[in-house]
Amino acid sequence: MPFLKGETVFFKDGAGLWRKGRVANQKKGKDQVEVYDDSIRGLREKYRVKWQLNEAELIPVRPFPRLRDGEQTLSFAEVERRLQLLRKVGLDLVRRHSSKLLSALVAERVTPEDNLQWVETLRRRAADWMRLAFLQSLVQREWGEDRISSAPVTPTEKELVAFVLREWEQGVRLKRYLREVATLSQGERGRLNLAEEARVQLLQRRGTAPIRQIAQGMAASCQEEEQKRDVLALAEWIEDLMKRTRRRLWERQVQSSRGAEKKNAQSEKDSGSGLFTFSLEALSEGSGMEADRIRRWLDRGSLPLEVLSSSLDEGWNWNPVERRPLIRISEGLYYWPLLHAAPLFGAGWLDEMAGFESEGTAARAAVGVKRRSESLFRRELPGCQLAQNTRWKKRDGTTQKGPDLVVQVDSTLLAAQVSAAGTPSWTEGGTRRFIRRVEAWYRNSRQILTDFRRALMDGKTTEVIGSDGKRINPKDIHRVFLFQLTAEPMAALLERRPDWVGRVASDQDSPLPCFSVGDLENLFALLPGPARKIDYLLKRAARTSGEEGELALLSTYLATGSVEESFHTRREKKRGPGALWPYLEKYWEGKKVPKVQERYTHWWSAILKKLEREQSPGWLEATLLMLQVAQTDQDRFEQSVRALRRTLRREGESMTGRWTVDHANRLAAWVDREMRKEGSDTEPALPRPLRKLSLSGKEYVLITLSPKADVYPCSSIRLL
Repeated sequence: MPFLKGETVFFKDGAGLWRKGRVANQKKGKDQVEVYDDSIRGLREKYRVKWQLNEAELIPVRPFPRLRDGEQTLSFAEVERRLQLLRKVGLDLVRRHSSKLLSALVAERVTPEDNLQWVETLRRRAADWMRLAFLQSLVQREWGEDRISSAPVTPTEKELVAFVLREWEQGVRLKRYLREVATLSQGERGRLNLAEEARVQLLQRRGTAPIRQIAQGMAASCQEEEQKRDVLALAEWIEDLMKRTRRRLWERQVQSSRGAEKKNAQSEKDSGSGLFTFSLEALSEGSGMEADRIRRWLDRGSLPLEVLSSSLDEGWNWNPVERRPLIRISEGLYYWPLLHAAPLFGAGWLDEMAGFESEGTAARAAVGVKRRSESLFRRELPGCQLAQNTRWKKRDGTTQKGPDLVVQVDSTLLAAQVSAAGTPSWTEGGTRRFIRRVEAWYRNSRQILTDFRRALMDGKTTEVIGSDGKRINPKDIHRVFLFQLTAEPMAALLERRPDWVGRVASDQDSPLPCFSVGDLENLFALLPGPARKIDYLLKRAARTSGEEGELALLSTYLATGSVEESFHTRREKKRGPGALWPYLEKYWEGKKVPKVQERYTHWWSAILKKLEREQSPGWLEATLLMLQVAQTDQDRFEQSVRALRRTLRREGESMTGRWTVDHANRLAAWVDREMRKEGSDTEPALPRPLRKLSLSGKEYVLITLSPKADVYPCSSIRLL
């Protein structure tokens, strides 16, 4: 393997320690390379230590080529040779340091942050934590006799193992890719490359939500009350353990800066308890729970110290650590290095506690998504009609399968296809099988939803019937919003990778929005009133959330009323996704969520609340019209209404010119002299200009004022 001048390499010194250096100008004899030691920075090259090393002893810092457009420069044999070298180095480091290496790498990634903020960081660095999970499986294979403490880990060795893990993962992907593309054309290679990147993203996004949120989803599909209580209590216990461990780590870092590191290390070695090692007695005392209950939890989430049966490279596709993240060292003693990635690796553990069998996980998860979403819609959209597992009746009397979930709010229908797509079994079996699964699922759900919308809009259906007998009349429907409800990883994949969706969907179809139930819960917690929730969903119809995620679109909507604009100035960026986290923290802690600052005047907000509270016929249409009005236009129309109100108070029933109209925003206000009460059967006699508005073919929002009963914000409001 030829080396270039100045190329960075890792190598072992005479004492067997790993160092980092650069290749010098010349070779000294056959297969001999002169390497400068870079461990001491700031020295001139001529004063640095030089090593005469064999080429085979050097580890070049050469990344594998990334998958781009299906073209690769390395052969299958060359990839395998480099993988063998990485395996050798990785196992050497693990055997030398045992658990010390894993604990040191994990401790660097832990900060004393709140749980929700940590989850957002976890989303961005999920790939890094997946590599640490693979390192944990190596530690279990090579665990030495000295299980708690071992030789100190140098910064160069930590840098080397991070490089080895990153390139090992890429090499395994590249080897599988080269094996699969051997007989494919250039276009098919690009498609396979895109699918492989999507599959890896799906692997890295399992359970990246607050651990309590994941537990609520699991509990919704539990069949037994005891299992449901265990899942919720376990999630709460894990969150508490994360906070306590972060505090311990922070105190350890402070003490280390004061020179107490050696004393702490010796006390940990004597007591047999490291930073990520827990005894059953200490856990029981700290939480106040029975030891037998905690033992049952820990045994379901731990693996004993034994050699894992799968080959090394297979660990990148499926790792048992993802479902059982703990190591049971001995009776009553557990090691959990990946504790602070519990939202990523705790989902499988909760899955085990919920009693899900591996082959039935997807079906049960789908039931859980349906139950959770039904409860969410009933709570957040009061007065809605909801039907599950629907069928729509044709004019000839036959029926056809409809969406899994249909929610009617006034004249708007929300139709969703619910699935547990994205569960771990989806990523098994290679890239081609993953492509077939995603394409079959996506096209099937799209076909069901689009056929349903076409039948509603074209008048081909007479009735929508749910499995529980609920019936919805399609004559009352003016608009339909189609979306997909899935497990969180698949929702993130389809929303953040529009290029992948574009390959799956046909050219004439736009991508369907895809949400997880957790996304909807966050949206509904932050958006006040059912009309604003509906308005946001309708504007999301033809837009994917992109890399920023759902909260980025929501923050844009709250600031501008649109999901298409983006933040540019520093002041605008302060109102971005990060500004929403304090509200979500209160929501998931069970506290009352304060209102997010809105772009509506006080009088405008009062009218919106009046419409949503009374829900008179056409209330949703009127509210959606008013939500589109810019704040400057709100102020202008409000001034017109105030002028009308002042004239009314001054002139009373003798007032002339009793109306004002904003044609641009389809708004109108007038004075009803007859003083009809709200809900009266008789319609007021509108002035001729307002009657013309009702005949114009456009819908206007009509605000009514009374000459004697001066009610804030108005006497009544309806759709004209």
